[in-house]
Amino acid sequence: MPITRREFIKNSAAATAAISFPMVAARSVLGANDEIRVGVIGLGNISYRLGNKATQAEMREQVEDVPIFNEMYDRFLAHLKAHEVDVDAKTVTLGPWLEIDRDNECFKVNNKANELVKGFYREPVIIPEV
Repeated sequence: MPITRREFIKNSAAATAAISFPMVAARSVLGANDEIRVGVIGLGNISYRLGNKATQAEMREQVEDVPIFNEMYDRFLAHLKAHEVDVDAKTVTLGPWLEIDRDNECFKVNNKANELVKGFYREPVIIPEV
């Protein structure tokens, strides 16, 4: 069953929030000890590499549907301003949302993103039994 961008973002935001509060015991978090069936690493770089410099309005439009991202975006802007980055200029690269096709292990409807995936680049390390 495919997952929508909105569901992925909400689930990711919930997971990020859960990770942000380590005082909660792992055994008390629903699913904390479940087997991990999907792991995704390094997607930010692909989105970044496909992105373009964007205005504040363009960035806000990208995150406006997800309240937690709006809060993060506000902190991001405050951080840039605190370091004297001109946030009114196109100084930040905004990458596209990337949706994953889990069955085919690729990005949905984004051939350019799929071209940037290196796939398996070496044989796995095999630890001999002793």
